[in-house]
Amino acid sequence: MRPVRGAPARRHDQRVTPSLIAVGALVVVALVVASILFIRVNRGDEAEGGPVGTDDPTADAAATPSGDQPTDPTDGAGETPEPSGSAEVVSVQAWDPDGDNGTENDAQATLALADGEPSTYWATECYQDRYLGGKRGVGLILTLSDPDTGTLAVTAANAPYQLDVYATAEPTPPTDLTAWNQLGATRFADAPGELEIGVDQTAAHLLVWLKELGPDDACSGANPYRGRLGEISFRP
Repeated sequence: MRPVRGAPARRHDQRVTPSLIAVGALVVVALVVASILFIRVNRGDEAEGGPVGTDDPTADAAATPSGDQPTDPTDGAGETPEPSGSAEVVSVQAWDPDGDNGTENDAQATLALADGEPSTYWATECYQDRYLGGKRGVGLILTLSDPDTGTLAVTAANAPYQLDVYATAEPTPPTDLTAWNQLGATRFADAPGELEIGVDQTAAHLLVWLKELGPDDACSGANPYRGRLGEISFRP
């Protein structure tokens, strides 16, 4: 038979159902989640709360305990050294910071060290008055073999006298009297005598300082006053 003229040809339905849309969306979501997981596993995230820009967030915590500050390598510089327990006097020098020429019978300074001979001593120059003409004093600086504490022995061979003892832990003796540390009060007497002074702070140098001098027959009538120190020793 011949087909009826004018009848329309059958077409396939091209509409997409809602169920197909939902399935497609789920597939897309699954692909996105899988991609994120793959990236995280291969990248390796930093620990939560770790410092920004730190390769190892635990490095700082391991190096510095919680609540502590990093140690400064300069801490402790200038601290007083521990006493050696074996120091002795290795050198002695005269000191006259207020004098015109800075010397005070320097060549005789070593005669003040203990040698068992009362006739050997260091003597000051002769002065017009017993208070050294307005000077704060004159004395001897003793250098120890090692910083230490202990007892200083000294004989004041002329009297009356006033005598101070100072100490310092500095490697070099201070050039200013106020930079020394006085040990105890001023010692004084109207007669010659032996003194023992406790050195209760670690000292590298000691200063025996005369502030009053007695009369000395070896001096002239114009300048009759002189101080003498002898038998100086130190024991830890």
